Amino acid sequence: MKKRKFFYFTTRDFKGVQRYLEELAAQGWELMELDRFLTGRFEETRRTELSYYVDLVPYRESDEEKRDYLRLCEDAGWELVGVMNGMRIFKSMPCRHPVPVQTDGEIEAGRFRRYNRQRLVWGAVSLLLVLVLSFLPALAMYGPAWLAEGVAETVQDGWYQSWMVSVLLVAFPLLLAGFALRLIDLAAVTVWDRRHLRRTGRLPAIPRWLMGVHSGGSLAWLLFWVVLFLSVGLDGVGDGFDGLFRIGLMLLIWCGVLLYQALLLDEEKGYTPGQKKGMLKVAGGCVLCVIVLCLLAWLGPWHSYQTSDWTGDGAANPSWQLEVREEPIVMGSDLGLTLDTYLTRYENGGSIFALWWSYEEHGWEDGFLTTLSYRCLNEGVARYVTGRLAEQTEAGLRLNDILAQPVLELEAVAGTGLDECWYGVGEDERGVYSTLILRQGSRTALVSAPMELLDHLDTVRQELGL
Repeated sequence: MKKRKFFYFTTRDFKGVQRYLEELAAQGWELMELDRFLTGRFEETRRTELSYYVDLVPYRESDEEKRDYLRLCEDAGWELVGVMNGMRIFKSMPCRHPVPVQTDGEIEAGRFRRYNRQRLVWGAVSLLLVLVLSFLPALAMYGPAWLAEGVAETVQDGWYQSWMVSVLLVAFPLLLAGFALRLIDLAAVTVWDRRHLRRTGRLPAIPRWLMGVHSGGSLAWLLFWVVLFLSVGLDGVGDGFDGLFRIGLMLLIWCGVLLYQALLLDEEKGYTPGQKKGMLKVAGGCVLCVIVLCLLAWLGPWHSYQTSDWTGDGAANPSWQLEVREEPIVMGSDLGLTLDTYLTRYENGGSIFALWWSYEEHGWEDGFLTTLSYRCLNEGVARYVTGRLAEQTEAGLRLNDILAQPVLELEAVAGTGLDECWYGVGEDERGVYSTLILRQGSRTALVSAPMELLDHLDTVRQELGL
């Protein structure tokens, strides 16, 4: 008889894992293999001499040191079952009475403390390196004030526009709480370890309930990274081919590493058959994610189109306008506006808090038309987005680094049947331009065009679904 059991524990609990396996052995279950899907495969056994030994994988270990250590354990009567979360799990070979590999509790405790310190230091160094590489070029070019302003603006607008930013902001308080609990737990368990070591000369086995708490926290951390990675993928699909290429390349590189480990490395490297099968499953999952992202980019709800004619020989008349006409956007043709366009662009995307649509038509001499439409999670989010659109408009609506609308002063328009309606109109050398900002319930939108939009309010509302 076979069964699979949940088997995902943290390095901190390696002594508790050993006790847990020996309890299952006493019930007649033998661990046969581990995979990378949080489970272990067990089979019924009649072995009465079955025992287990769990040791930590050194943070830095050469291939030669690994081979020597595994050979030492094999000579002592221990068979490697698998490696999980920095722990090597051994079981006694049939008809053997294995010799303990580690007999000095003080040495074992010292190795455990060094291992934890190394993980903490290298984790902090890795995080610092990522931050430095991410922000150092901008810091060197523009200075700390510009960088701080850019981060603040990203947070202000990104939380309702970007899947990644919204996931980070939602999860950040949870991560801080988890980090604080982990520090408290580490301090409490360290004191307990030292007291137990003085009394018995050995490290203690963690209680099962505390092992469950540690496993839950570790899985929550793992889930956070999976969700964050998926959110980056969703943003990448929304960015079109370039974003999809970046996220797809990352997945394929990871897939290649796993395939290399599973198919080309021999078992002397420390990978058991169960782990290699797990690696193949994860690699298959990576390929499946790439396929799903490609299908989303092709058939899914997020699209990015752009048609341009920079020569001035003819207008940019994109065929995809028919495809996106039913979306909550306003086109020049809806308003009877004819622009000598050189660029037409459409994008849509979202976050945890809102879905958004963006459409632009840029004319050579007669200005531009733009639509920004949001379908928000609730009215509170919609009111915030409306306020941000008004702030940006009054500061000078900017479409890119070159083209910007002059500053407009917005005024509230009453009697429109909308929860909010703001309108601003002005004039420059190109003629009249105006901006409408509308909100109805949890939907809000901005439309800007080289014409008096208030005269076309009913048309705008109809096209936006307000």
